Amino acid sequence: MPRTTISDVAKEAGVSTMTVSRVLNGRGEISQETRQRVQDIIDRLGYRPSSVARNLKTQRTHTIGLIVPDITNPFFPEVVRGAEDQASEEGFAVMLCNTIRDRDRERKALELLEDKRVDGLISCSSSLPDEELIPLLKQQEAVVVFDRIVDKAIAGSIRIDDVYGGISATNHLLKIGRRSLGLLAGPKYYGGSERRRYGFRAALELQGMHVDPKLEIECEPDEQGGHDATKLLLQRQPKVDGIFCFNDLVALGALGALNELGVSIPDQVAVIGFDDLRLASLTTPPLSTLHVDKLDLGRSMVRMLLERIRGDVQVEDECIIRPKLIVRGSAPNIGARDEKKPKRANLANLSRKTAAGTRV
Repeated sequence: MPRTTISDVAKEAGVSTMTVSRVLNGRGEISQETRQRVQDIIDRLGYRPSSVARNLKTQRTHTIGLIVPDITNPFFPEVVRGAEDQASEEGFAVMLCNTIRDRDRERKALELLEDKRVDGLISCSSSLPDEELIPLLKQQEAVVVFDRIVDKAIAGSIRIDDVYGGISATNHLLKIGRRSLGLLAGPKYYGGSERRRYGFRAALELQGMHVDPKLEIECEPDEQGGHDATKLLLQRQPKVDGIFCFNDLVALGALGALNELGVSIPDQVAVIGFDDLRLASLTTPPLSTLHVDKLDLGRSMVRMLLERIRGDVQVEDECIIRPKLIVRGSAPNIGARDEKKPKRANLANLSRKTAAGTRV
């Protein structure tokens, strides 16, 4: 069945196509009787304005490109949900691309979204080096990047205060009496990984404690990565009694490895993750972690992007979201084995100093 056109509506109503257009747009001086008659015919014929024609006229597609590194990571579906909710409220649709942490897939996704003429781009995938990524970002009219720092003339930036989170997690482990701490860091191509490592080291150094690079193990940001890294960590130092993990998936792998090794959690080893995924409270024991409001993160990305699309004068160039420590059974407050309290780091100052002077 052929698609109903604006000419079909005009012919049926006995008016011009311009009159139909004015009814659709709510503009022009048209009698209420004519307006209602045209609207009734629009409803009866099921006419929908052509988005292609509208886009050609306005030079807008009302679509946003959103690139994520791994949609199977439970962190990102919540971010996508927040982004789609905000975009929908603003009259935009989201075109989602999943790169599966593959550089070639990420490159092709950026090229695809350029071809589709999206009005703006949000990139949460960070595996491409700057020399490849920046030229591709410059092809877009408006861009927001997550977990990456770029020239504000090219893109707005939204990231988590990873330094603050790293210090918070490490301070908590020290507060409950843990003194031999390991770090399961994410891949270096994740900017957040190095910033969390910085926070981990800063908290240890404030206590005058030795930072042992052998107890910092880089791993893939998933369960298998955490599982394998935990076993390697305990091979290197069997006396490790606290582990700070890059994210909750790595922490889940750590919990599994510790159980396989017969290590009691948290009596022998306390574990802290990052992100506070929904499943974090369902593990055995429940996982202590750094909470990130992922729905709000997605909404914030879209709000910042739309500001750049619209060319708002007061456009925000950077947004840093501060995580909150959630204490659960894998690293509880009760049962601390050492009553000596660690020195309190000024988390805000350390985090601010890092953001201003250290690109980590």
